[in-house]
Amino acid sequence: MGLFESATGSLAAKTDAGATYNAGTGVLTATGFAGPLVGNVTGNCSGTAATVTEGTQASITSAANLVTVGTIGTGTWEATDVGVAHGGTGVSTLADGGLVIGNAAGAVEVVAAGATTEILVGGGASTAPVWGTDIPTAVTIGSAYVYRVGGTDVADADVVDDITVTSTKALSATSGTFSGALTGLLSIEQDSDGETILTAECAGSMWENTGANIYVLPGAAPGLNCCFYAIDANVITIDPADGTDTIYLEGVTVGAGDTIESSGAIGEFICLYASDATIWRTLGMSGTWADSNP
Repeated sequence: MGLFESATGSLAAKTDAGATYNAGTGVLTATGFAGPLVGNVTGNCSGTAATVTEGTQASITSAANLVTVGTIGTGTWEATDVGVAHGGTGVSTLADGGLVIGNAAGAVEVVAAGATTEILVGGGASTAPVWGTDIPTAVTIGSAYVYRVGGTDVADADVVDDITVTSTKALSATSGTFSGALTGLLSIEQDSDGETILTAECAGSMWENTGANIYVLPGAAPGLNCCFYAIDANVITIDPADGTDTIYLEGVTVGAGDTIESSGAIGEFICLYASDATIWRTLGMSGTWADSNP
């Protein structure tokens, strides 16, 4: 171009057709360039096919409206949060231990970490789940269901499937009744000196005597049941715990706090169950049992 025609030696400042050369700073300013441009560039670069090569280009501080970017190997993202539509989360931080929940095209939501005693209960479409200590609504298991509502056990009649338990632990209930066949192993304890029976032990257990034994029952409570069997010719004595519980022998009371005894014959047995907080009734017996302190 005419800016440098017939120029030799040191160039003075020149201006021609949109291009200016400042001899003092060695800077060339132009409204446009064609072909490769080598060296440091300050100011704005624009055009329809601009390509920057060589070096790290650390001096480039902004580039608007990038259409295509190749592989970015290193660097730290310090701009605004990347939205969900572009593969980001739309948020800057996430709660430690929290659960990330989708929010359509909006920024993700986070449910804070729950306690070790809580379970996560879903809230349905468009509602984040919450932590709780109870199952608030019916939970379907296969073709039937077992559930709780607002912390209250659902009536047994609503549980339509059989429940099978394979365990060495005891199966017990604080209310209601068992129906159908109840199978399992009977806990049997054999001793020669009697014992004070704990409440937890009085749940379908059998005690066998090998001597003249005295057994002290726990305080009566609905659902407790104990059985006693004579495997030798010694008297078995059964004593209510607190002096106010009453044993009924085949429907006949022996008196509050009174003990009962077998006759001492081999094969005698008795099974007692607590019908309320003060009464032990006979579930079954054989041999001769009587009030030992009428």
